[in-house]
Amino acid sequence: MNDSYIHIKKSYINEIDKQIRAAAVKNSKIYIRLLNKKNTEDGAYGIPDLYSEQVLDYVFTVSGFLAERYDEDNGDISGMIVGTKIDDVEATNYIGEISLEEYAERYTLYLVVVGNAVRELNKDFDIVIPFSDMNDYSSDAYINKNIRPSVLLEEIIYRLDKNVSGTFNCSIMIESDNVPLNINEQSIGDGINIDILTDGSVIGPDTVSGFISYLQVLTAKYESVPSNVIYMWSVDSDMVGNALCCAYVYTYLRLMRYPEISSFVVSIGNTSYESLKM
Repeated sequence: MNDSYIHIKKSYINEIDKQIRAAAVKNSKIYIRLLNKKNTEDGAYGIPDLYSEQVLDYVFTVSGFLAERYDEDNGDISGMIVGTKIDDVEATNYIGEISLEEYAERYTLYLVVVGNAVRELNKDFDIVIPFSDMNDYSSDAYINKNIRPSVLLEEIIYRLDKNVSGTFNCSIMIESDNVPLNINEQSIGDGINIDILTDGSVIGPDTVSGFISYLQVLTAKYESVPSNVIYMWSVDSDMVGNALCCAYVYTYLRLMRYPEISSFVVSIGNTSYESLKM
């Protein structure tokens, strides 16, 4: 990037073009995820330094470019996911020594910059806040982590209400790899124990009600509470065939009891996908 131009590698854009057009042909709902790689040995993600005018211009311009490039005539993306598992600052994201409040401040700015850039082109563009499945949203839940997800979420929503004119419409995504009922090929043969519910320390199909109740509590206090919940299940490569089908159906049926959950997304590798076609 220089003072006049932002350079994006053509081969990278060509690859995105190919993936988005392939999904569009199948009438899929398409989202782009924005990730900012930090220069750390563990390859952690983080938030761009938007206090730098150059970086601010870069994020705004690239977000707008992607929204404009993939309009209804060329892929028609529905929204952008801003980051990944933002509450996980131990394994996924690097935030250094800043406080939870400062982290919420910086992420909120990131969210608003992206939102403003894409909504200049499409006011209905969905902006998604991604959280992990760590659960501390109900009174009996407890996790021993540096940042409590429920506190971070409220800090972000508080700042959206405080700093944005009007309501900032957004969605929230829960990213989980939880396997309900400990389903595997052996348990299918032996019989699935339906008394083994999801561990209360994570948000799964049996514990998502606590998270939804927490959002309802926030709705009574704030305007910019996410209106839709996207549940994204990442399938382990070892889960294939009947086990995958059973876990999928169980998760889907449990989640769809809640009108707040707008989408159930399954992320599977090639091995799992091929097993479903057999």
